[in-house]
Amino acid sequence: MKVTYNWLKEMVDINVSPEELAKRLTSAGMEVEEIIYQNKHLHDVVVGQITKIEKHPEADRLVVCQVNIGEGKSVQIITAATNVFEGAKVPVSLEGADLINGIKISKTKMRGVESCGMFCSGEELGIDENYFEGAGVYGILILPEDSKVGQPIEKALMLDDVIFDIGIPPNRADCMSIIGIAREVCAILGRDMKKINLNYDIDVYAKDSVRDYVNVEVKTQNCQRYMAAAITNLKIERSPLWMRARLNAVGIKPINNMVDITNYVLTEFGQPLHAFDGNKIGGNKIIVRQAESGEVLSALNHNNYNLDKEVMVI
Repeated sequence: MKVTYNWLKEMVDINVSPEELAKRLTSAGMEVEEIIYQNKHLHDVVVGQITKIEKHPEADRLVVCQVNIGEGKSVQIITAATNVFEGAKVPVSLEGADLINGIKISKTKMRGVESCGMFCSGEELGIDENYFEGAGVYGILILPEDSKVGQPIEKALMLDDVIFDIGIPPNRADCMSIIGIAREVCAILGRDMKKINLNYDIDVYAKDSVRDYVNVEVKTQNCQRYMAAAITNLKIERSPLWMRARLNAVGIKPINNMVDITNYVLTEFGQPLHAFDGNKIGGNKIIVRQAESGEVLSALNHNNYNLDKEVMVI
């Protein structure tokens, strides 16, 4: 299971380094199999703004860009990318950068003109379209207009966490969540758990019953409890970056706000959730039962699974 240092720090006042915390978790039986630094290949990469673009005097397919990298500094970068423009804010890898694809950045000359860095695509930063809009295009990643010039790209893209890949013992299902590991950290460090605010504004909730939208019928003794809630007037869209960053860090692909919320709660509290499209629930009823012998389930991964009576289905 993957958990992050910053996520744990929201629940526990951690006063040791990631390396020391990993050591103590392992000694306590929560073996940290790997420590992953998200910013390992993001040093010397900053947010830059292109202030001027001119054609290369000796190459038709190249352009020479003057780039503001903050603190009154400017660098000259040559690129063949066709999606750059004056005023664009882009990731700029400077001399000394060591990108995730193995490219090491140093000053160079291209057809006799000096270039002091390179613009980055999403792939060169280790992110894709699911994580950040525009990261999947063939070309340079264009950052939002409100990006801060000179800011390290790891801060701008929220890729500055440390990830622990922990092997959870089979008898410790209570640790299969961020809060579960946080409790262990409290015991290890002798700290108290921070108070987590779970309050919500009841006024935003409708006064009608969930049964006006969906009913639950449990037909198997293997399910002790199944609860449903209905959410209306919902707009499906991209989740905020902080949520996408958290999910991406623990190995979950961001999809949209509704799917991401369910995965976030599962990861943080260990509570399984699933969101259904109300328009596609037959008879407005969710049925929990044992599968029929020979029943076939068509899954979202386009595979078919043959079930038997030992399998519980929803």
